[in-house]
Amino acid sequence: MAKKKTKIGFIGGGGISRHHMKYMAEMDDVELAGVADVSEEALALCSEEFGLSNCFKNYEDLIKIKDIKAVTVGT
Repeated sequence: MAKKKTKIGFIGGGGISRHHMKYMAEMDDVELAGVADVSEEALALCSEEFGLSNCFKNYEDLIKIKDIKAVTVGT
């Protein structure tokens, strides 16, 4: 049986968060669930770089993702 992945969200889509995303994306038991940032540019970079479709302008929408288990704050 395949191990269930832990869904993780990111508050902030700048350099620090993208650095964290890079390494977490390599983990077999982690799924990048989404990102929240006020910057459209940061959201576009995260979407392009990591294939994230859950990109939000506010964190309230991010934490509503079904089964999200953790959120990092990289701002």
